[in-house]
Amino acid sequence: MVTLPTLGDRSEAEVALAILRAWGVGRKAEIGDSTRNAGLVLLLVPRQGGRAGSGAIRVEVGYGLEGIVTDASAGRVRDLMLPPRAMATTVKR
Repeated sequence: MVTLPTLGDRSEAEVALAILRAWGVGRKAEIGDSTRNAGLVLLLVPRQGGRAGSGAIRVEVGYGLEGIVTDASAGRVRDLMLPPRAMATTVKR
């Protein structure tokens, strides 16, 4: 899990993927091994100055977890992190 104060001018997807790659998140394995890059980054950026829609949550999945952690299950993780009312005003989806 990574928390950042702001994303600057980058999207949450771009930042989460850059962290995943730069930190080498996931198992190191031989090419072709299904466990290679089996990691994920959970990015949380709180809303800025109380402004609705200025925060972000992103679940970025390494290639080794694609098919295991689907977009739907990643979305459920994101949705469970905040109650529905807070999600509606706090985070871009």
